[in-house]
Amino acid sequence: MAKHNHRSESEHPLVTEEVRLISEGEKQALEARLSRIEGQLRAIRRMVEEEAPCEAIAQQLAAARQALNKSFSFMLSLLLEKTADRLGEEGEERRVVEDKLRTIARVLARYY
Repeated sequence: MAKHNHRSESEHPLVTEEVRLISEGEKQALEARLSRIEGQLRAIRRMVEEEAPCEAIAQQLAAARQALNKSFSFMLSLLLEKTADRLGEEGEERRVVEDKLRTIARVLARYY
């Protein structure tokens, strides 16, 4: 049997109580993006059920994927901004800052 090397959410170095969407505006902005994506996906499902042309479906899938990518980028920009703010406040040593930036780079490489 293949062994998967997946960490649980609590074991991931960036999943901490410190880095979260803290403002109501940030939360609402991300929720609005996700709601639009849900609407896009429902429309695509209807297109498939109604046997729309493949190219039209592909176009809508690409648009939904792009919207999801933009949502991911928005969330990551918040993460980077909040992390940078905390690094400045805490006056951490260069090594600690480099470790945190490497962790962020790994998340980007893995999920983007």
